[in-house]
Amino acid sequence: MKKRKAAGWLLAVLTAASVLGGCAGSVKDEQTVSSETGTSQVADGNEETMELILMEHNPEKYNEDQVIRKELEKKYNIKIKVEQIPAEKDAVTLRISSGDIPEILWDVPFGDYRTYVDQGVVAEIPVDWIKEYAPDYYDWIIENVGEDAFGYTDVDGKNYSMLTPWTLANDGRVLGWRQDMLTEAGIDKIPETLEEMEEALRVIKDTKGFAPFTTESFEALSSIYGAYGTYLCYYEKDGKIVYGPVEDGSLQAVTLLNKWYEEGLLDPEFMINKFDNVKEKWANDQALVTETFWWEFLPKEAFFDGRLYEPKKDVEGFSNIVANPPKGPEGNMGITQANPVSNAGLCFGKQMEEQPEKMKKYLQVFNDVFDQENMDYVNYGIEGETYNYNQETGVEWIPPYDQEEKRDEYGIGLYMFPRCFNDYDLQAKYMTQPRYLELRKDAQSHGIGVGDAVEPLYRPVYDEKLEILDKIYKNAHIDFITGARDLTEWDTFVEEWMNAGGKEVLEEAQAAYEGMK
Repeated sequence: MKKRKAAGWLLAVLTAASVLGGCAGSVKDEQTVSSETGTSQVADGNEETMELILMEHNPEKYNEDQVIRKELEKKYNIKIKVEQIPAEKDAVTLRISSGDIPEILWDVPFGDYRTYVDQGVVAEIPVDWIKEYAPDYYDWIIENVGEDAFGYTDVDGKNYSMLTPWTLANDGRVLGWRQDMLTEAGIDKIPETLEEMEEALRVIKDTKGFAPFTTESFEALSSIYGAYGTYLCYYEKDGKIVYGPVEDGSLQAVTLLNKWYEEGLLDPEFMINKFDNVKEKWANDQALVTETFWWEFLPKEAFFDGRLYEPKKDVEGFSNIVANPPKGPEGNMGITQANPVSNAGLCFGKQMEEQPEKMKKYLQVFNDVFDQENMDYVNYGIEGETYNYNQETGVEWIPPYDQEEKRDEYGIGLYMFPRCFNDYDLQAKYMTQPRYLELRKDAQSHGIGVGDAVEPLYRPVYDEKLEILDKIYKNAHIDFITGARDLTEWDTFVEEWMNAGGKEVLEEAQAAYEGMK
């Protein structure tokens, strides 16, 4: 697989993804449609108009008179039906159990996915159809998830899903520094190695009196583990699935972290901190370096909300910098990233197998999410009529479209089929002011690391053993770092983990990994 990233940050990822999500629909001058023989032809207006469903959280915003809706319906020869995204999973379950299977199932958990396939709830979506009718989507999946991407959703040689990866997970987590604090301390070079990082931490500790390395959780120490060539997840190493927290590199990491803890270089609350604690310390000049998502260190106009930048932006001399994680003694570096595949994605109801032309139409419409011209239209409307584009600050709405109400009336930003394919490179235009594009690109480039190769795969033994194994590992690592447990007990800890089910979980992970290739 070309890229496999970790899932250790699943909760943070799901939270961020729900805020950062949103993808654009599209409109083309010439839309190809499939004939009954499966070949493609230019729509000539003689084909039957199909009703396609658009799932939305706020269906009350939609009406049949919106300009963009009319244009989409005309171009694709479709009728759009807007449906409410169920607020509760139970509503979907109840609907399925009553025999009323939804036409589209959104963000299907992997556990439910296998059940839906076994019970005949979802339709097969042949990968060959995806290649033919949604080629840009297919290329995006392969680029961001890997050559074996459809192995995640393969059941007995068939595919029943369109993955909806959160691609920011691939390189989202970075190490960020208070550059102004380094400069004030006479450190002109951003630390590149563990030795240089330790020296910078010590200088700040000696001059300012606080523990300069703070974290939003225990796992946010992963850059130190990465310096010793290990990651806090299951990952592939020389063709074999290993679990980083029981690898020898982790012993080296906790040994160094124990030293930093004893010297007061590591925040003593590292194991209980949340992001808000880091934010407060950052704003009050009580932190030098931390590991989190790259956008937190940037202005909100660069991407999202910049929570470690915005509170200090007006302070003279203040500056953050995003840098590579430190290199270890053998040149290793990296941060445990998040797995972009957190669920089985989008599925069609079983009844769609009886409507192959409609499924193909959905695929064609979905594919236009990856067309920049179409994205511009759905997000902004028509340049010169609804907006102008400033090369420094981005979109400038033309009155009356500077009012949200008028944009809603036009349909701007509403018709985003299917609201779950997020090509953040393509969408940068709509999320980042042009003057910050290079800053954003540079920050993201420091999201170096590998991660969990098997997290999305069906692993019932892992599901059964997860809670106890996770507890054994985290308690032991925290105790090793704080000195509550002697480092000479490392082998005992590994044996405890293996005997509690770790051995079986690793064997299962290896089989699952080999099975998807």
